[in-house]
Order: sequence, then C-alpha cells, then structure tokens
Amino acid sequence: MKKTLFRLCTIGLLLISTTTYAQKLTFSYDAAGNQTARTWVCVNCTGTGGTASAPESAPLKLDVKVLDTAKRITVKRTITASPNPFLENLNVNWEVEKDITVKSIAVFTVNGIKTHEVNPGPNLKSVNIPFQNLAIGMYVLYITFSDNRKESIKVIKK
Repeated sequence: MKKTLFRLCTIGLLLISTTTYAQKLTFSYDAAGNQTARTWVCVNCTGTGGTASAPESAPLKLDVKVLDTAKRITVKRTITASPNPFLENLNVNWEVEKDITVKSIAVFTVNGIKTHEVNPGPNLKSVNIPFQNLAIGMYVLYITFSDNRKESIKVIKK
C-alpha cells in the first residue's frame, strides 16, 4: 500500500513538473539608471519565443470633486534667514502681501525647546535675532502669520 502510494505521488510530481513553466521578470535600464522596460521571460515555454506579456491591469481612475466654495486666493510669501550658517546674529527678512503680517517668530531647538520668541510690529519687514547665549547647533524658526498660517526654516549656528 505504501509503495503504491509512493509511486502515484512520484508519477504525479513528474507530470506536474513537465507541464509547468518557470517565469522570470527582467528589466531594461537606460544610461542614467532609469527603468525603461519590464518583460516576462518564460524559461521553458514553447511557441512564445521565450517572452510573455505582462498581466493586464485596469487603469486607475480617480474621480475628484472640488467644492465650489469661496474665491481661491494665492498668497505670496518669501522668507529669508541670512547668513545661514551664522555666528551670533540671524537676520530674518520677509515679503508678504499687503493684508498679511508676521505675528511671531519662535526659535526652537531640535529637541523642541523654545528658546525665545520675537513679535515684530505690523510695519516691519525684517528682524535681527540674537543667538549669543545659545549653543552651537541646529535651530528651527517657526513663523506665524496674521492669517494663522505657519512656516518653518532650519538654521545652523556655528
């Protein structure tokens, strides 16, 4: 009984191994190293020339609905921190549209500790932040505008 079962399993495995085909995925690259083509190669297929087409996939369709709310407003904001890296003082300059002002500039360490905060007046377009008492390292400036938007700048004290 065991020998018969063993023979049937062996014959079954031999039949399966002769009817299955191994596949391999190969890629082609251009001179810059970007992938340009992907092909399926059937190692022991007959009649296909050794290549097979990639499996068909349905294209992805996204339906995006934009809510028709208030007017879209694009606000131009330019913030510069110079020099970066700096030694003792950091100059922060900004240009915003006429209705937007800078409410505050907070200085944080990379550990999240707030070292100091500057509240410039509404007519100012620049501020000088002293760093004499702070250690060498990286700091993050968080600038809060009058419309409650926030921007961040990484600066380095050397």
